[in-house]
Amino acid sequence: MVSFLVFGIIVSCALIIRHFTKERSARRKAPEQLRKDGGKKTADAAATTIVASVCKHEFPKKGIIKIFGQEGPYECDGPQEYCADCRSAMAIKCAWCEGIIMIDDAVTLYSRPKEFVAPAHAVLYEEKESKDGRRRFVGCMGWNCASSGVDRQGFWGFPGKVRRTLSPIEEMLLSGKDVAISNPCKIDEAIFVRQEE
Repeated sequence: MVSFLVFGIIVSCALIIRHFTKERSARRKAPEQLRKDGGKKTADAAATTIVASVCKHEFPKKGIIKIFGQEGPYECDGPQEYCADCRSAMAIKCAWCEGIIMIDDAVTLYSRPKEFVAPAHAVLYEEKESKDGRRRFVGCMGWNCASSGVDRQGFWGFPGKVRRTLSPIEEMLLSGKDVAISNPCKIDEAIFVRQEE
């Protein structure tokens, strides 16, 4: 009985190893297949393109985007206002941790006294100082950067400016009731503040 069980385990392991070996070799062959086609994409790998409605650039629905020397995949699932290159050009760095802030990312607007020497990459929310002489800088909502989710004060938007929202605390103070927000980084749960141009 024990030997039958051991035999079953060995056969199962062999089948699993065979499966992953085939999968790995199939992945290795994909670039060679592209080379056989003279560098053209195969039907499976062909990326359809879309034209952005505002910048009018044509770009693939799937691809690699490069921002501040870092690369990552992107995939568009519907009409877009701006192409991947324009989106990467509108990305900024967090004033505090230098994390990347993309269009539609939630942002903080922490303030510092006017004597504060801001890093060169820091983006000011408003050019004018507040009444108490403080300036607000655009920061990210990263786990190691923002104090908490209630600090979300807007979203980085087109064409490279903050789209101001009520923070969860401001929502609570205005309504006089408890506020439940499942995710402060979700743009569709935010209440936008009308801004003067």
